[in-house]
This record gives sequence, structure tokens and C-alpha cells, in this order.
Amino acid sequence: MRYLIVSFIFFLFPLTVLASPWGRQEGELFVAPQVYYYTADKYWDKHGSKKDVGCTFKKWEYATYGEYGLNDDTTITLRVPYLRVKCGGSSESGLGDVEAGVIRKLKKWDSSILSFQLLSVIPTGYSIDKDLRLGYGRLGIEPSLLFGYGQEKYFLEGGLGYRYYFGYPSDQVRGYGRVGLKGNRWMVIDTLDVQWGLNNGETKRVGKNITVEPYYRLVQNDLNLVVNLFERFNLSLGFVKALWGRNTGDGKSFYAQMWFRF
Repeated sequence: MRYLIVSFIFFLFPLTVLASPWGRQEGELFVAPQVYYYTADKYWDKHGSKKDVGCTFKKWEYATYGEYGLNDDTTITLRVPYLRVKCGGSSESGLGDVEAGVIRKLKKWDSSILSFQLLSVIPTGYSIDKDLRLGYGRLGIEPSLLFGYGQEKYFLEGGLGYRYYFGYPSDQVRGYGRVGLKGNRWMVIDTLDVQWGLNNGETKRVGKNITVEPYYRLVQNDLNLVVNLFERFNLSLGFVKALWGRNTGDGKSFYAQMWFRF
């Protein structure tokens, strides 16, 4: 039973990269190497009761995220992660799902913006027959609307999208709200992220006759401190905590990112 729980926790608690609605200017390149560490020893079952995992689940993620402005209205995005997961005596590592997308500005006002994002989730050929898997192994696509409002000392952002997987698992409604406070050389950003499985997907049997639940639901909070060290270089440190869930881990994660603008 432990391996079923591990499957819930591992790829049902993604550390989401939430693109900004503002996009990039033509020819501008943004690159962000990222390191994440996630751990959990408890999970929420389908009724919301907390239970022990049976081992301490650990996940290390090393990723590079990038944005490039094709023109002032269109930005392309790409994220490539390398994962290492461990629970008890089991471990697995390799390339995780690649996320590629495009952000198109729909409407701009003096201090606000409305954008459309289309994101694709592309599996990289890892096995889905192992107890510790590196993802669903299924192609996904997610259209979403993004909104932003900014002033000199603060900004607000939000997004709402629908993620569809070809095959299992269930579709997901995904949304987030974000508030940021800005100083001369720093920012504090807080993001509330909601991922709501619709329970309409197929069940997939994997190794050791384990059945992975086709849906999950999760609310998590991300608190992030960004410090400007040089003109085009920022250091980002953050903490993510699960607040509520169904069929997913009650975990926490720490991360560090470097932001480069060219």
C-alpha cells in the first residue's frame, strides 16, 4: 500500500511554474535555473483524512525555465526538469515532463494586462511501470487566462486554466492568485495555488498491481523572497506548503532560483 501513497505524493504535488501575464519584450531573454527539495511523511486520502506514508518521501528537482519575447505581444516559454525521488529503499531519477508554451497579450491598459497562455506537457519517455514514477507519462495541454495589475510598490496577478490529459488522469481546473510587494532591490511575493481534479479520467494500473487514483485536489501556498544582486541578476528563495488536499501529500518544499535577463 505504501507505493500507492508514494504515487499520490510524487507527481500529484507538482511545484508549479506560474508564468507572468506581462510576458517579455521583443528579443528579451529570461533564464532561471532552479533547485527544489520536497519532503512529506503524511498524506490526505480521498476523504481528507491525514495518514502516514510509511516512509519519508523526498524529491529533488533541478530545472531550467526560460522565456523569450518573439515580439512585444508574444512570449514563448520552456521548462526542462531533472528529477530524483526517494522513499524508503526505492529511488528513481531522470528527465521529467517538459513544459513548453506561449503567452499572448490580449489587452493592455495603463496599469493592467490580460493575456492568454497555451501550455503543453510533454513526457520524456520514462517508464510508467515503476513504483516511483517521474510523471503520468501522458501528453497534456492547458489553455488559461492570465491577468496582472501593477503599481510602483506592489502588483497583483491571477490566472485560471483547464488542463486536459490525453488518456489518464482526470482533467484539472487550475488557478492562482499572487500579490507582490516591491522595494528598491527586493520583492516579497506570495502565491496561492489551487489544482482541482475533476475525477473524470481513467485509472491506470502500474507496477506491483498498484492502481493510481485518477484525480487529486490541492491547495498550496508559495512565499518567495527575491533580491536584486546585480542589474540583470536576481536571487529567489522560497518555501511552499500544502494547505489542503485530497489524494495528495501533506508536504513542504524549499527552493532557490537565479533569474537572468538578457
